[in-house]
Amino acid sequence: MNGEEENKEVVEEIVATDVPEETSAPQADEGNAKKEKKGKKGKKGKKKRDKDMAEEIFVTDSPEEPSFPQVDEAEAQEEEKKRKLSVEGIRKVEVMGPYEWEEFATAILQNGRYFEASADHYSAGSYDVNGKVFTMDLQLHQHGKLRTLFGEKEKQVSVRFEGKIKKNDKIVGKAISPRHKKYDLRLRLSRLSDLD
Repeated sequence: MNGEEENKEVVEEIVATDVPEETSAPQADEGNAKKEKKGKKGKKGKKKRDKDMAEEIFVTDSPEEPSFPQVDEAEAQEEEKKRKLSVEGIRKVEVMGPYEWEEFATAILQNGRYFEASADHYSAGSYDVNGKVFTMDLQLHQHGKLRTLFGEKEKQVSVRFEGKIKKNDKIVGKAISPRHKKYDLRLRLSRLSDLD
């Protein structure tokens, strides 16, 4: 069944249900009976006109098949790459101290991978961008002088960071450790340079 035949069936159903039938009291004389019979013929003609007009409208105004935008897998991958490219680069990592932002490390973000280092630690992990939301999971390894992170001095810590990309191209958010959920660190990643 093609689209045109379906439209005709729909129109017939609409026309059949939308036209109320007249009810009249029984008539005593033949004159009224003739008028009633003539009225029924007029209704049939009206129904046919309504049906023809509806068919004409449906047939001429409706497309044969609806068209939906096709999602190309290559386009979707390209879009994902653009989102990640928007945060790629070399960034300064700062942690909120008791009074102000303190420099913590330098990080490289590239193709969904995150690398960070300072004189006393290094980190590696992955990140994801969804609109303005930035999430990252990494393993932080301390060597040399241990710094208290998440309430303890540990050589290795798992970290989950969730933040937002701000208009000034800074990523600001909160880092937590799954083992020490009552502690969190406020972090800020500021762009130093693009990757060339």
